[in-house]
Amino acid sequence: MGKPIDHLAKVGDLVVLDEGPWSDEARNLPGLVMKIDDGWAHVEWYDARPNAKKFGEDKWNQWHPHKVLSIISEG
Repeated sequence: MGKPIDHLAKVGDLVVLDEGPWSDEARNLPGLVMKIDDGWAHVEWYDARPNAKKFGEDKWNQWHPHKVLSIISEG
């Protein structure tokens, strides 16, 4: 079914992963939506855990279906 259109992330939004097949640890990492393309979001993820490098040094990019992202801050 998916989320209503007004609940989907936009470019510049800070997001986390919704419930899914990923670990609890992965669900708590923040990501910045960089691009939206045909129902998919290109997200730059940041590892902000205490044992990680300085914030922003450990980051990676992934594409995710729009429906698996929850907005934690609008950009």
